Amino acid sequence: MRHSYKRIFAMVLAVTVMTGLTACGGASSAGVSSSAKVENSASDASGDGTFTASGKTLNVGVQSNIISIPTVYAKEKGYFDELGLDVNLIMFPNGSPENEGLAAEQLDLASNGLASDYSTASGLCDW
Repeated sequence: MRHSYKRIFAMVLAVTVMTGLTACGGASSAGVSSSAKVENSASDASGDGTFTASGKTLNVGVQSNIISIPTVYAKEKGYFDELGLDVNLIMFPNGSPENEGLAAEQLDLASNGLASDYSTASGLCDW
């Protein structure tokens, strides 16, 4: 019986890892580039399918830990600028004040792991 628990655990772990890798995969569909193209017309989109920046600054909360490395890296390498995004990174010591910034609508986005997901799911932030 103990062997079957190990087998079930291994299967659940494998499915979890595969799901995570699939969700984080960087593959794009055929014919779609990584530029700021959008399929559907939005109020800020021109008729040719390219996104036009609104001119508003996007305030993004980040922490001085590993969870924010991709966001900080993208800002330092100029990836947001290439897409016409004006991104303002606001550093927080941990997730608690960052969640407070989200709830107070001082931040548009936050890079703090699952804590911001929990805030959204609980209705603390209703966007």
